[in-house]
Amino acid sequence: MSDALSAVVQTMSADAARLAVLAQNLANVSTAGFKQDVPVSRGFSLQLSQAAGADQAGATYGGDQIYAAGASLLQTVIDFKPGALRSTGNPFDLAIEGKGFFEVRDDAGAAYTRQGSFRLDVNGKLVTESGQAVQGQGGDIVIPSGRASIDKQGRVLENDKLIGQLRIISFDNRVNLTRSGNGLFVADGQPSGQADPAMAVRQGFLEASNVSSAKEMIRMIETMRHFETGQKVVQAYDAMLDRVMSKLGEF
Repeated sequence: MSDALSAVVQTMSADAARLAVLAQNLANVSTAGFKQDVPVSRGFSLQLSQAAGADQAGATYGGDQIYAAGASLLQTVIDFKPGALRSTGNPFDLAIEGKGFFEVRDDAGAAYTRQGSFRLDVNGKLVTESGQAVQGQGGDIVIPSGRASIDKQGRVLENDKLIGQLRIISFDNRVNLTRSGNGLFVADGQPSGQADPAMAVRQGFLEASNVSSAKEMIRMIETMRHFETGQKVVQAYDAMLDRVMSKLGEF
C-alpha cells in the first residue's frame, strides 16, 4: 500500500472512531450529569515524537495534561464543562454549582459523580440510582425520617438538626479521572484539589448533560463528509490501479 493511501485509510479509521464518540454523546444528551467525550486528533509533532520511539505522547486540553499511547491518530478526552441546572422538585436530587464531585462508595471503593439523582434505600441511606452510598465527611449519610433539607454548603439537616455534611471532592488534574459506568468516575490516585470557594449544592435540582445536540449533529455531518471524501480517494486509487494493470496486460 502506498504511503498516500495508507494515510487516507488511517484518516478514515480516525473518522470512524470520531463518529462512534459523537454517537455516544448524542445518546446521552438527556442523561443528567453526563460529560461529553471530545475526540482529539493527535498533532503532527506528537506523531513524529512517537515515530522517534517515545512510549507516550502528551497534549493539553482545557488546561489538563492528557496522554495517549499507541499509533492511533485519535484520542478521547472528557469535557468536564458544567451543564445547566434544571429544577425537579425532588428533595434528593442534588446538583453542584462550580467545581467538584459527589463522592460515593461501594465494595469496589470510592467513585465520583456529578449525577446527583439520589434516593433513599430501605435503611434510609442516601444512595445513587445504582446503589452506591453517598459519602459525607463522616461516612455514609443516613436519614432515618426520610426527610431532610440540604443547604448550599452541603450540610444535611433533619428536623433542623445537623446529621451529616456531603463530601464534595475536587481534583487539580481531572485527567486522572476515568469513566466506570452509571455516571461514575474513578480516580488514579488520591484527590488533591482544594474545595472550590464558589461551590454550592442545590437541592431539588439536577445538572443537565453538557452535550449540545445541535453542535454534535454538525460535527457528525462534517465527519461523515470527510469520511466520504476518503472513500472517493480510495475508489479513485483502485480505479487507477485497474487501468494500470490493464495497460500492463497489453504488453
